[in-house]
Amino acid sequence: MIPDIELGSYRLIDRQAEEGIAAGADILHRSSFNFTLGIYDTDAERLYFCEMDT
Repeated sequence: MIPDIELGSYRLIDRQAEEGIAAGADILHRSSFNFTLGIYDTDAERLYFCEMDT
């Protein structure tokens, strides 16, 4: 869905993280996922926005 990006940046927002617990520490070992991911491709000047809610 998202092409290979050589130059860019990203932001992962864990909307399921609990206060006082490190966000994203065990994001792949949960029974559900609730996060937002933004990836900016600097070369193409394109923003990719992904949201996962299970």
